[in-house]
Amino acid sequence: MYYRNLINTDSQIPKDSIVQKSQLKDITHQYKFKYLNNFLIQSMDPHGDDDEQVGEDYNPEQEVFVGEGQATLPQLPVQTGEENDEEVAKFRAKIYRFADAQWKERGVGDMKFLKNKQTNKIRLLMRQDKTGKLIANHFITAQEGFCKLSQLKTADKSWIWTCYDASDEQPKVWQLCVRFISPEEVERFKTEFEKAYESNKALQEEVPKNE
Repeated sequence: MYYRNLINTDSQIPKDSIVQKSQLKDITHQYKFKYLNNFLIQSMDPHGDDDEQVGEDYNPEQEVFVGEGQATLPQLPVQTGEENDEEVAKFRAKIYRFADAQWKERGVGDMKFLKNKQTNKIRLLMRQDKTGKLIANHFITAQEGFCKLSQLKTADKSWIWTCYDASDEQPKVWQLCVRFISPEEVERFKTEFEKAYESNKALQEEVPKNE
């Protein structure tokens, strides 16, 4: 509509005007070209009127978001199942389990005697180095046929016993064997094991008195 008004100017020209029609057309074309040229330049502006103005050295790849909205996860304490226990003794050892008619190594790690702070019952617990996997977990049970130490004839720095082990998902009766690096550790283990046995036995004998 705007261009039409520029082109249809014959009716607006006074009869006594010295401007000829050919001159008017030239002026009209020049004005149209100038208007379109400005319009195209503005439409091709990469920033636009509403965008943020940046300098000549602007590099969009250098924009890095740094803000307070980054999510941070709280660090939760790792539950080991030993929180209610008191460590009575600890040994470095290698443990085996008798399965499929042979001794199979379970791993190397710290073997602990742990005393429950509420019940005073003592259990034996061992985790595999690096992985932390349970490879022995049972109470020193004062029952016939259980938790009686005997030495393996083929290895003098070892003890074997039968227990109700719960290191796997399903507790089961197993025969375990533990080996140490020195005769001193062998004897110390025997002392602590038998002390735990007698302590748990005394707790069992107290149960009928409290009922």
